[in-house]
Amino acid sequence: MITRTSRAVGPGVTILGMNPRAVRVGGLAILIVAALLALVAGLAFGGGAAGLPIGDAGPIVRWGLPTAKLIVNLTAAGMVGALVVALFALRAGEREFDVAIDTASIAAALFTVAAAATGFLIFLDVFNPAVDAGPQFGAQLGRFLVEFEVGRTWLITTVAGAALTVLTFAVRSWTGALLVAGLAIAALVPMGTQGHSGDDAFHHEAMMALIATTASSTSGTGYKGVNRNWSFGKQFKACLYRKGKTTQLGSFETAVEAAVAVAKARAPFAEEDAAEEAAKKAD
Repeated sequence: MITRTSRAVGPGVTILGMNPRAVRVGGLAILIVAALLALVAGLAFGGGAAGLPIGDAGPIVRWGLPTAKLIVNLTAAGMVGALVVALFALRAGEREFDVAIDTASIAAALFTVAAAATGFLIFLDVFNPAVDAGPQFGAQLGRFLVEFEVGRTWLITTVAGAALTVLTFAVRSWTGALLVAGLAIAALVPMGTQGHSGDDAFHHEAMMALIATTASSTSGTGYKGVNRNWSFGKQFKACLYRKGKTTQLGSFETAVEAAVAVAKARAPFAEEDAAEEAAKKAD
């Protein structure tokens, strides 16, 4: 029987010409490239990045949100995996143990950034607001992060990731690494229970809520500000009527699409209009 050996001929090099460190890095690179190729294939050729007929937030969100989620998943695996390797394959106090912990810290930092980006892109995907530095946009984002379950989920995940980044940077003992590993696994629970289906369900509920705000029994189309477009082209036109002024919002193929356009145009004035309505009732 013939046996095959790989006798070392130099530091980290075998007669097969394979550097162990290069093999590990190459394996990781192959994993990341394969994940990115699968993402691009799914979005570009599988229709994952196709525009939505209602409430579409644009190509940046359609491409950015899946990419951010992919980075969240990869960095979460890297964070937990590095901690598990440090705990059960390495010895505390040795250089390899510290390298594994540092790797977990880097992965946790990337996880934090990706989780924050995911939460923000979900907010844009659902509400499609005008992004600016004004107080109104900040108030909308704040309500999303505090009042909605999906917003709270990604806020908690982001905060947990930031805490894990600091802890993994500071920990150098086996017991400390075990504690951090437990916290890292716990930090993934909110994200795991929410899932992609939860994000989609929230988007659907938000769209239905927007449409409900424009419902009208007196309008011929069933929606406030939506009228039949009797000229050539798209069948329904949307208008915002407010304080004696009319703002044309465009024409749409369906009454629902026009209703969503009206609801989004009305949203920035919702609090002001509600206050005026309450004042009228008080008088």
